[in-house]
Amino acid sequence: MLERWIIQHDTLTAGTLDYSYDGLLVAASLAIVIFASFTAFNVLDRIRAASTRNMRNAWLAIGALSLGGGIWTMHFVGMLAIRLEMQHGYDVPLTIFSAAIAIAASAFVLHMAAIAKKNTWNFLLLGGTVLGAGIGGMHYTGMTAMHMAGEIRYDPVLFALSIVVAIALSVLTLWMLDDYHVSGRKKRRYRATCAVLMGLSITTMHYGGMAATYFIPAAG
Repeated sequence: MLERWIIQHDTLTAGTLDYSYDGLLVAASLAIVIFASFTAFNVLDRIRAASTRNMRNAWLAIGALSLGGGIWTMHFVGMLAIRLEMQHGYDVPLTIFSAAIAIAASAFVLHMAAIAKKNTWNFLLLGGTVLGAGIGGMHYTGMTAMHMAGEIRYDPVLFALSIVVAIALSVLTLWMLDDYHVSGRKKRRYRATCAVLMGLSITTMHYGGMAATYFIPAAG
């Protein structure tokens, strides 16, 4: 089973496709996810202040769609940035499922952040793990959705490292979100810093995951 996913030495010698990136689209992918993260983190105040359960759930859905949708959009803008000498398309159900993974992980973490009175290690480790794994799950599900005349395989070390980095930066971001003690402009600066960290977490995972990726054309 793993042989279908993990790159082998004989596969490397058989030939893999080189690819490059459009720098403007790479920058756009980072800007999109930072803006989406900043929006979601500001929605946290609305979730915490909601007077009814329905209102709370509505704001939670908005925040999850913002953050999860930003994660998913970043991934596909990042994929558009790739210059790959092979025609490819996407499986629609799997692509939708990849977006659902990111939105579900975002909803879980925003819910935890909204009800937490302070950042305990249990909250940071659980929330960071769920969010980092959600980012990774979205990315690799999105990669599985690619259709092409060939195969995709991964370097196991870089594959694992991309997930670890996403989790570590997600934990750091959630730690920075402990902003009950600040208000006004200082709070906005906190949120902006968190959004940048979240953006770096997502884009580092994505492009680290792409560094682990080998595109292998089919024979002929």
